[in-house]
Amino acid sequence: MKLSLIHRVALLVMLCCWFAVAGGQTCIETDDDRLEAAIQEAIDEYPYLKTGTINIEAVNGKVTLRGHVFSEKAQNKLKEVVEGVEGVTELRFHVIVSHGEGSTNPMMQDTGFGFGG
Repeated sequence: MKLSLIHRVALLVMLCCWFAVAGGQTCIETDDDRLEAAIQEAIDEYPYLKTGTINIEAVNGKVTLRGHVFSEKAQNKLKEVVEGVEGVTELRFHVIVSHGEGSTNPMMQDTGFGFGG
């Protein structure tokens, strides 16, 4: 049986989606995915913010940041940058300052607040 090009592309898309869903991902990019990407892009503009570890999660405009940076300056700038991204309506900020690799700080900031957007 010979498949047309259209059928082969459709089959390939279905297989990719099946593998993505099996891996816990979705096939369709959501507004939350686009917001997370926009936040990551904004963070990437500041090299000193990329030295830490930041996890971004967006749900309906509500953004949660978790992780660590290596200075208070970076922590403050990170918050400022994320608040400035269009589409962010609320920020839950769980980012600590870690002074050196392997260092842990049990105090995590939780300054959740809403703002215009």
